[in-house]
Amino acid sequence: FDNNSATGYYNVVQQDYQEDSSKSNRFILHEQNLAAYISSQKDFNKQWSVKAGLRYEYSIIDGHSPDSTTHNRFQYGKWFPTLYITYKPGRDHTFSFNYSKRINRPNFRQLSPFRWYTNPYSYYTGNPLLQPSYNHNIELAYLYKSIFSLTLYGQELVNGYGGIVEVNGDRKVVIYENYLNRFNTGVEATFGLKIFAWWEHRDVMSFNYSHSRSSVPEVVPVQGFGGYYSTYNTFTVTRAISLLLNFSHYLPSNSGNVHNKADYSLSTGARLGLGKVQVNITLSDILRTAQDRGVIYYQGYVQNFNEYYDVRRIVLALTYTFGKTKVKGSSKQVNFKETQRAN
Repeated sequence: FDNNSATGYYNVVQQDYQEDSSKSNRFILHEQNLAAYISSQKDFNKQWSVKAGLRYEYSIIDGHSPDSTTHNRFQYGKWFPTLYITYKPGRDHTFSFNYSKRINRPNFRQLSPFRWYTNPYSYYTGNPLLQPSYNHNIELAYLYKSIFSLTLYGQELVNGYGGIVEVNGDRKVVIYENYLNRFNTGVEATFGLKIFAWWEHRDVMSFNYSHSRSSVPEVVPVQGFGGYYSTYNTFTVTRAISLLLNFSHYLPSNSGNVHNKADYSLSTGARLGLGKVQVNITLSDILRTAQDRGVIYYQGYVQNFNEYYDVRRIVLALTYTFGKTKVKGSSKQVNFKETQRAN
């Protein structure tokens, strides 16, 4: 990965633009990621199967700002194991145990030392020394046919990074740091059933507990429970017409030093099939309630936020199928399930 970027800020002096060297900057980033992995899978019998993998990854990162002579170079190597165990006592029941370790790399904006001003008194700036974070994921799951599933999980985030707000006089500055270790544990259940011939229904419920620690004293972690509930419904009016009605409700939750308030969203739509023509119309967030609201806690002060990204919209889609709808020939089924990945 190679990126060479420049940002310039200019002041108008006597109708002439003069560059402000205290804000302008160039940043060059070179990143190399080298990896090798091995995987193995074995079916012991009709009931038991195991899949395991191991990946080694080595990264070399070089970032520097020619204008400030700042040069940062670091490299690291990490192992990433995965393990999937499946037990099927019968046709209708499946038990599984999964473990994986993952890496989360900062994006370019989080690494670049550029300043992004939202107003004269507030700006964001990246950190070229930002390191990746790592996730340890463990799951114990049960599946009954395609009707019901139950998953118990635990997730540990190590060396987590994010934006930290600093207040300097009349300036608000957001910088990116590695500061967070977080452990989440919870349960998720899904239930799907065709209640009547004309009504297909699916529910998703999830509840969790989050506990965090911060290496930055100014950041005050908050612990607690959270969860959400979603229901999806399809009503068949005729063979050509079906209606959709979906609802999601997110409960108050805590993550890191952020308390998220509750919100909900209601969406609907319709599908019309006329031979080779299919018309879909969807209405998202009808009540305009899908808003991000909450409180971010710091030592000595808090930051309240209320953000809405205008997700209420109407989408109309028209699909026309050309040619024959039935074509003889061979086809290959490809399954991109997460459990098929060794890395």
